[in-house]
Amino acid sequence: MKAFLIGDPVAHSRSPLFYHSLAEKFGIDFQYALHQVSPQDLDSFLEQKRTQQDLGFNVTSPHKEAVIRHLDRLSPEAGLLKAVNSVVLEEGLWAGYNTDYLGVLKTVSQVPLEGQRALILGAGGVSKAVAYALGLRGASWVGIDNRTKVHAQDLVVQMQEIFPQTCFEVIEKQVEACVLVVQTTSRFQEHRFGYEHLKKLPLHGLGTWALDLVYDPAETFFLKFASEKSWSGLGGLSILEEVTQATWNLWLGYKKKPIFLIGFSGVGKTTLGSLLAKKLGRTFLDTDAWTVSQAQMQVPRIFAEKGEAWFRKKESEIVKKALQESWVVALGAGALMHEENARLVFEKSWTICLEASLETLWNRWDALVQDRPLFQAWEGFSDLRKKQKFEQLFSLRKASYQKASFHLRVEDQDPSSLAAFLQEKCWQFV
Repeated sequence: MKAFLIGDPVAHSRSPLFYHSLAEKFGIDFQYALHQVSPQDLDSFLEQKRTQQDLGFNVTSPHKEAVIRHLDRLSPEAGLLKAVNSVVLEEGLWAGYNTDYLGVLKTVSQVPLEGQRALILGAGGVSKAVAYALGLRGASWVGIDNRTKVHAQDLVVQMQEIFPQTCFEVIEKQVEACVLVVQTTSRFQEHRFGYEHLKKLPLHGLGTWALDLVYDPAETFFLKFASEKSWSGLGGLSILEEVTQATWNLWLGYKKKPIFLIGFSGVGKTTLGSLLAKKLGRTFLDTDAWTVSQAQMQVPRIFAEKGEAWFRKKESEIVKKALQESWVVALGAGALMHEENARLVFEKSWTICLEASLETLWNRWDALVQDRPLFQAWEGFSDLRKKQKFEQLFSLRKASYQKASFHLRVEDQDPSSLAAFLQEKCWQFV
């Protein structure tokens, strides 16, 4: 099996070390070549490579955008970012992916970015992945500082369209305090531009975390500067390691398993699932909401006009679809009562069971009954009879959740804190 890296330069790359380590781990005969390709030679080089059956290739600066014209298809993230760092040969076609943002997400997972300010130094191809990751993490403001302002403005416009809730801005003057500063320019310590950046940073209070995408040497000029300001430093090598693993999975036909949140009605699967998906950079799906969108009517009306059998059929359809993706899924509380659904979900996904006590859930009855036909059918019963029926259903469904990969108690817990906890837990889910 063969793959390669293109860029200019490439001699400094640590990618071969990580790939050969993975190949040894899995017992695979694997060759990984480095090709220094100038922008002028890119077209002819890739035309020649088209005739070979490599697994794919990696792309580094300055080709992450230019390579797109040679590709047959793009992943959703690569299409959004208009930047590619990994190419996979799929059915004879070159498919472009962006896995850079996954590496950034993993590396900054410990930084409290939600609602906070961040600064990106540089506006090249990898800066798009950084900005995308910061948007996914819910940063409230992201400043872009770049020598060529028009490139910074292009990045701001692109990201603002994807994340309207985050303010992206070109830096024209000294900035206010930020929780994270990310250095994305190649060989930062060798560029005069780097010193210009440092002059703009306030002497005190700007940021508590510093991330440098340059990983050689381990202590770059920027990280040394950050250390002198008592910031917590993050090196780029961890990003490369995560990106390498993600690309390896693509080349070898692996992909991250979907994550299914299961549990009783009202336990908070939708709220927590949407937060977790944003942190992991994955698509979020609520199976009940999807079925409602298909029917163009709410669940009680679906049951009344189309019947529960129609609802369950659509539910099974979307479960099978979701199992082919890498989504975070909030699964309807009764979906696992269908034997085939349960078999497939537990076999092909990572399942996180959210748990709360019977009493906690019973106290949410007034909210639960609003859009759940089964509960609405009990409204004519006495409170005692309703609670008995509720307890019976709770016990029945609880038994169907026992095979979950992980169980998490959620009552009296802040959803954002739970999402942060699960984010760390879910990095292993491949």
